[in-house]
Amino acid sequence: MGRRLLRSHRLAFAVSGGLATGTLLMPMARAQEPEPVTKEADSTAVEKKADKRSERIQVTGSRIKRVDVEGVSSVIQIDSEAIQKSGVSSVSELMQNLSVSIDGSYSSYSVEDKRGTVMNVNLRGLGPENTLVLLDGRRLPDEGGEGIVDLSVIPVAAIERIEVLKDSASAIYGSDATGGVVNIITKKDFEGSAVFARASQPQAGDGGVGTQFSYTSGVSRDNYRNLTVLDYQHREPIYYRDREWTERGLSIYAFPANLQTVGLPLQAHPNCADNPDKLSEEGRTLCAYNYGETSAFSSEFTQISFLNNFEYRLNDNISLFSNIRANRNTNLWNQAPNAGEFTIPQAIAAARMDELKLAQLGLTTVEGNVDVYYRGVPWGLRRFEEENTVMGGNLGVRGEIGDSWQWEAVVGRTEGKKDQVNPTGYMLKSELVAAVATGEFNPFETNLADPGLAAVVNRAAYQPFVITETQMITYDANTSGELFDLPGGTAALAVGVNRIEQDYRKLIDAQSENDNVFGIVNDQGDQGERQVNAVYAEVSLPVLKEVELQAAVRHDQYSDFGGTTNPKFGFKYRPIDRLLFRGSAATGFKAPSLRQIYKGKSVALNNLNDTILYAGQDEIPLTTEVEIETEGNRDLQEETSLSYSFGVVADPFEGFSVGADYWYIQIDDIVQDMDAQRVVDAIASGQTIEGVQVIRAGNDPNGRLERLVLPTRNLGESENSGIDTMAEYRFRAGATRASIGTEYSRKFYTRLVPFPGQPQVDVLGERGKPAWRMVNTGTVAFGNQAFLVRNNIIAKQESALDPNLDIGSFTTYDAQYSWAHPWNGSIALGALNVFDTDFPRDESQRAGDDTRVKELYSPDGRVLYVNLNQVF
Repeated sequence: MGRRLLRSHRLAFAVSGGLATGTLLMPMARAQEPEPVTKEADSTAVEKKADKRSERIQVTGSRIKRVDVEGVSSVIQIDSEAIQKSGVSSVSELMQNLSVSIDGSYSSYSVEDKRGTVMNVNLRGLGPENTLVLLDGRRLPDEGGEGIVDLSVIPVAAIERIEVLKDSASAIYGSDATGGVVNIITKKDFEGSAVFARASQPQAGDGGVGTQFSYTSGVSRDNYRNLTVLDYQHREPIYYRDREWTERGLSIYAFPANLQTVGLPLQAHPNCADNPDKLSEEGRTLCAYNYGETSAFSSEFTQISFLNNFEYRLNDNISLFSNIRANRNTNLWNQAPNAGEFTIPQAIAAARMDELKLAQLGLTTVEGNVDVYYRGVPWGLRRFEEENTVMGGNLGVRGEIGDSWQWEAVVGRTEGKKDQVNPTGYMLKSELVAAVATGEFNPFETNLADPGLAAVVNRAAYQPFVITETQMITYDANTSGELFDLPGGTAALAVGVNRIEQDYRKLIDAQSENDNVFGIVNDQGDQGERQVNAVYAEVSLPVLKEVELQAAVRHDQYSDFGGTTNPKFGFKYRPIDRLLFRGSAATGFKAPSLRQIYKGKSVALNNLNDTILYAGQDEIPLTTEVEIETEGNRDLQEETSLSYSFGVVADPFEGFSVGADYWYIQIDDIVQDMDAQRVVDAIASGQTIEGVQVIRAGNDPNGRLERLVLPTRNLGESENSGIDTMAEYRFRAGATRASIGTEYSRKFYTRLVPFPGQPQVDVLGERGKPAWRMVNTGTVAFGNQAFLVRNNIIAKQESALDPNLDIGSFTTYDAQYSWAHPWNGSIALGALNVFDTDFPRDESQRAGDDTRVKELYSPDGRVLYVNLNQVF
């Protein structure tokens, strides 16, 4: 029978009770001695060599190994057991359940979202682009140059633990660490084989069934160790029709089409009289299409992952090691028929005026082009097929110099390719216009049995595609060790150099780039590259037994915007064994993402109140599906930041821990999308915003708001401040072990500049930005059985378009029962959102999924799951 090799040192805050609660809240204040190592009869030389090094470990936020894992910054640790107890199936879902993820984390496979099919993490509401994600302490490449990491490519089965640094760390790790760092540490020590299986089912309706299987195999011998993880996941789609709030979602892109032309605002065609779906917009009744019948929240998702960690000891002082990882996931959608706009030229419309029934709309002549808002029902459902492949690895050598110095040199390479193709549901605008000219096609007719229509459908059908390729090569060399003795202990130093080479390329078919594909609005290909060279150093100075100082500095030289140097200073003060004070101050930076610099023209849809056209009116009608156009900017500057934090943690009596950390972050020259509604409101009040364009249908100043062009720019200064608190009590009563814990994160303000030249506004409490978040956890374990209950609370927010409406607070409960059976395995039964609590809606939005704050609320409702573990 196989056995799991024990780590030679368990982190003090894991020992303090975090493992029991399932989600660790905060480390204890009191330093604890390393636990004795339990070794079996044939423990390997790799383990035995750890005798002295086992007393020193490296924790995220520092490159110096130390005995006391309590550093100058707060670090949350979540181990593999706690991940399973959480009941989630992905790293992103796990991060979203932390109170420090106060604004939630974007975890979507929404095919039409310009952020893409990614799952990311967002610490303290500073944005996923300001949260650095590491794998085994090394930077992961971002998704398609977007500056964010897709966490779906990391299989949960391969994770040993996750460390979350709640502090700015540019002085340690470089760019993107303004809001914090998530370090995902993979398994390395394992002997034998293990199988994990999971099945989950949302109860709110059909779809969403998830399955997961993983196999782990490990070998450890005198001079080498090898671990391999294979993981398979599959999830069925969830359709809008399966949820009551989205089963009826109406769009102005209709069948038959709505239209507008000179002298004729957007309105329904006479043929819409027999259509049961209608939509009121801007005081007019429009024809509508219910996309809720066929659209989906998520894709059919399938993922296969592979991970291998290998280490070979050449001698007592030098080891070779490697990491190889590969991931392929596919997403398949069947969405509602295509929706978009095309233009019938004035000459063609005039020639076909009677056939198109334009006279019935009151027109005697056609004085301009006719804009058609059409739903491509004859072309059937849109099908999206996406395949994302990521392959990478690291090769390195590490060793020791004497008893107190270690060194390491590593080279890594990761390549990614995402293929997106649309085999059905798309067509060429030019072919549609040509067919209207010949009389073969009429977008205002609904007779699908017309024999001439089939020929038009075949001739106009088209398969657009997007191919995104990314590559990142890294080189890193560092050394760390002891310097000299001080009254409080031994001073330590870490120094290193780092180089990053990164590039991406986005290829788009020519018809889409030429704006000739119906349903795709001016998407453009682009590409970019950069190189970064860095040098860094860190020193730890235990000046007294009770006081330790930390200083770090890093200089990064970028090929595209120059150099930046960032220091960090921190302290920890332990006046008594059970009380710790700590604090830090640092500068930081974030380089603009490659897409922010080089991105071609890109368009997304939004709902807005047209306060420009309806200025002064008491009730301003909602304008749906307004096109928001953005484009990269090669003149962007890097963001710079200043942050500081101060915290206290205490262990006043056995089993009880309590703590709090105050933090403040100021970011200058922040690069962030402008708030479209605030821009419209500012223009309505008479302000002029450089680069912003308001485009109305037919260039009519009184026409429908059609497009808003928002340039990508450095907006100005933002400020965020808040406090993270925790409390946890662990106790025993005979054979029963129990714990109660709470973590609470509150922001005091989120001040930002909505567009350049404007004063700061505090957006805390607005949609998607709750003021606080709380997670409460309770566990009871006796013998080989355990129960866990977790309570999640999200504060209320204001609605997006009406400050007089609230999005109410949201409270859910999760529960799990687990049994470690005597055959070297375990079974866990659980439920997320046990009471199937419905999330609050944003009633200022039109019905449909626009009423859901996607970063905060899952559409799944109650989810039942079963986890099976078996070790061989």
